[in-house]
Amino acid sequence: MKKLVVDVGGMLIVQYLIFYFVEIRLGEQATFTKFITNNYILTFWIIYLASRIVNCKIKKPRNEK
Repeated sequence: MKKLVVDVGGMLIVQYLIFYFVEIRLGEQATFTKFITNNYILTFWIIYLASRIVNCKIKKPRNEK
């Protein structure tokens, strides 16, 4: 679970930096509120986190005797 938090945090930082530079090039002010409320970003994170949680549950080793 700790690795998932680190992965998500790192990806959020990279994604925000990309968003920030694109917004500057387009002439709009990039803010954290615009970043979080962007529907594409919200959809991406919902799908990403759901797939990671499902994969974590599938990959858990079972104690077989």
